[in-house]
This record gives sequence, structure tokens and C-alpha cells, in this order.
Amino acid sequence: MKRNLKRLALFAMLLSGSTVAQGDQTGLSVGDLPGYGETAYFHEDATYASGAEITPNYVGDSHVGDSHVGDLPPGMFPSTEVQTASHALPNLQGLPKPIPSTLRAVTQPLDGKLPRKIGALAPLKGTSSVENCEPACDSSDSAKAAANTLSGRMAKRLQAGDYWMSSEALLWFTPNRSMPALITTSDPQTLPVLPEGGANNVQTVFGDDINGEVSGGIRLDFGKHVGENFSVGGRFWWLGNNDDSYFGSDNGSNMSIGRPFFNIGLQDDDALLVAIEPVGVNDGDFTGSIVGRSQLKLWAAEGYGRLSLAKVDGASIDLIGGYSHFSIDDMLSIQSETIDEQTARVRRYSDSYDIENEFNGGQIGFLLAMNHGRWSVNSLTKIHLGNMNQNVNISGSDFDQTPPAPANQYSDGMLTMGHTGQYERDTFSFVPEVNFKLGYSVRNNVNLTLGYSFIYFDNVALVGDVIDTSIEPLYLNTGLAGNGSRPALDFDDSGLWVQGIDFGLSIDF
Repeated sequence: MKRNLKRLALFAMLLSGSTVAQGDQTGLSVGDLPGYGETAYFHEDATYASGAEITPNYVGDSHVGDSHVGDLPPGMFPSTEVQTASHALPNLQGLPKPIPSTLRAVTQPLDGKLPRKIGALAPLKGTSSVENCEPACDSSDSAKAAANTLSGRMAKRLQAGDYWMSSEALLWFTPNRSMPALITTSDPQTLPVLPEGGANNVQTVFGDDINGEVSGGIRLDFGKHVGENFSVGGRFWWLGNNDDSYFGSDNGSNMSIGRPFFNIGLQDDDALLVAIEPVGVNDGDFTGSIVGRSQLKLWAAEGYGRLSLAKVDGASIDLIGGYSHFSIDDMLSIQSETIDEQTARVRRYSDSYDIENEFNGGQIGFLLAMNHGRWSVNSLTKIHLGNMNQNVNISGSDFDQTPPAPANQYSDGMLTMGHTGQYERDTFSFVPEVNFKLGYSVRNNVNLTLGYSFIYFDNVALVGDVIDTSIEPLYLNTGLAGNGSRPALDFDDSGLWVQGIDFGLSIDF
């Protein structure tokens, strides 16, 4: 109640400041009164009287300490009107009455009370709660504010163990791929015609069985726990190209080179000669070169859900189901050139096969995990069921010229003549998969793993399944290959498997 009265009194005094501070325009101003400094006036309208002289001999020199007019005892000054504004008058009359003690308390802003109350309005400036926090703020409040930031929420999620990720280096093997003999060699001045061995030392240097090699790759697995018993994840793996190739060039002095085929007209094995020295008087003398290349590429992508079925004493079993995509590409190309040294005739043949197998389907399986101390063992068994789309692209070309005659060029090739084009079909396929993994925990959420993987692909179209080496030589370089019955497209399929070692690192976030 007293505080409200003080504020009302101060407001009334400020409104009447001009009347209190100045008697008239020629009268004595408050600033000339003894005991008042330059800041002792109450209103900006208070002025010094004109002609007033300031001398060191005034009453203000005799005040004690920091006392002001408001501190003087009542009755110190008479209650008469101010008659003059000269310091030369010793008789000071008519000065204003002293300020009552009830108002004196509110005229001292330096007591710190009013600034603190005005300071309470600081939040209106829009500053954060952290900036306005007193030193006595609880430190936990700051921690809560930090936790509400994006980085704080991310750190909280990572600490909760909601995510996992594993990266593995793959060292996988592919089997030898069955294929007919495509390039043969034999001793000089002998025909490179199958069967292998014999007196001519015939060898298949490309084809027959395309050697399966060790291929490196990578596998990534990542996911998130969306509930206590359910998780979602993704998996991707890629295997480096498995290549096999051959290149040969000769004039027949070191070896004979040929492209073997079954001659429909002779009903016997034969060969297109690439390089050979004359065997008899009327035989040709050929110089040539040939290159063959085979390539196998594999990769896969999966999306799955994982449902926890049971957890007992460090062991758990999860049911896995989801979507699977596999891509298996098998490619073969052969190019050869033969030059007849006697007639300068040049013949070139190019054959290319590009087969794409695309699997899309579902998967179902189980993940068994056991932990003992820092060691862990995982067993993953799945089967993928779905559609295998087989897309076969066959292309070829041939060139035949005996200068100065113009060249004959056709898009037939040798093995591909008569059936170049694109062929496609769909078939049901299943893909079983097994993975065993041994892990060691180097930290609470970091594991080093060593594992073994095996995957089998059913109903896969490979190059060896579609090549037909039976040929009617009569139609070579004629553009009439379609009139012959062979070679033909033998659209067949077979199985393919991959297996190998996995070296990995897994992290739980």
C-alpha cells in the first residue's frame, strides 16, 4: 500500500515540476540554491536566473556529507515568497518547503529497486531463456535446452541403439561356366580342328569351360529398430567382374589358329582358319589375329523386415521377410581377322552376346544369433522366390573384301549369323542363401566378423546356353544366312552359384 502511494506521489510531483522548480521567469531557479549540484534539478524546464553570479561562498559549502535539500530538517527555511535571485543576499527568504519524507524515498532511483523491476520486462526483448538465466540457474535446464536441438536429438537416438550398420569385404568364387570351344590352336602347318590332342596337338585356348575366378566385392547392411520386437533394414552387395579373355596373333609360323565349328555340310568338325602356313600345295597361307572375352557381373539389393520370435539367455531367433532383386549379366564377344597372303583377301567376323537376368521376388528366412561374452555367432538362412526375366541380345557383323573389288558387309557374324536380335522370356526361379558369421566385440557396439556365404541362382540364362556352333559355311559372307537352318538360337538355362569368405565390421548406433 505504501509503495503504491509513493508511486502516485512521484507521478504528481513530476507533473507539477515546473511550478515547484521556478517561481517566475525572473526569480531564483532551484539550480542556484546552495547545496545543489548540476544534477539536482527536478525538471528540464528549470533554468538559471539571468545575471546570477556563482561564487564559492554559498550555503552548499557547509553541508555535511551527501545530504541534499530533501534531507534538511523541517523549519530550516521560512515559508515566504522568493524576492530575488542574488547570492549577495544573506537573508534567504521564501524558499520552497522541504520535500516530505514520504516522497523522499521515491526520489532516489539509485536504490536499485526500480531498475530491477524494469529489468523484469527483459523477456520482451526476445532473448532466449539461456541468455536471461541467472547464475543460480539449474544446470539441468541448460542440458534440457541442448537436448531439444537437432544435434541433441540425434545424439539421443544414436545412444539409444536404434540403428545398425555393417560393411563387409567379399572374397567370392564363381564356378567354371560351361561353353563350347571357341578358339583353338595347333602345331604349325596343321589344322586346328577338334578333337583336342592327337598328332596335331590341338588345344582349346578359349571356351570349353570359362574359368571361374576369385572376385572381390562389398556388402552393406543397415537398418533401424522401430519397436521392441520389429526392425526394418536394407542390404546391398556387389561382386567385381569375373573376366576371362584370350588374344592371339600369328602368321602360322609359330602355331595355327582357328575358330572351331561343326560343319553341317560335312557333318564333321571343322574350323575357320585365322592363321596357318600352307599344309599342301593348294592350301592357303593366312596371317591373322583373334580376341575373345567373357565377363560375368553380379549385384543385389534387398529391403526387409525382421520380427523377433524369441530371446533366451543370449540367444535370439528372428523371422525375416521382404523384397529381393538380383542382377546377373553374362557377356561374350569374339572378333577375328584373316588375311590371305596370296590373294590379299581380308575377312573379319564379330560375334557378341549380352545376356541380362533380372530377378524380382520375395524372401523369407530366419536369423539365429548367439552371444557369449565378446563372442557372437550368427546364422542366416533365406530363400528368395520370384520371377527371373531373361533378356538375350545377339549382334554380329562380317566383312569380306578382295581388292580392288568392293567389300561385302553384313550384320551376321559367324556364330550369330541368321539369328541376331533381342530375345526375352520370364520363368519362375528360386534362390537359396546361407550365411554363417563369427564375430568378436572390440567395443560395446563394434564387432569384427568373419563369415562364409553361399548363394545359388536357379533358371539363369548364360552365354554357354544360347550359343550354337553348328554352321552351314555356304552362307558365310553372303547376306543369306537366314536361308540356312543353322546356327540357331538355343534358348536354354542353367544354374549358377557363388560362394566365398566375408570380412566385416558391424556397428550398432
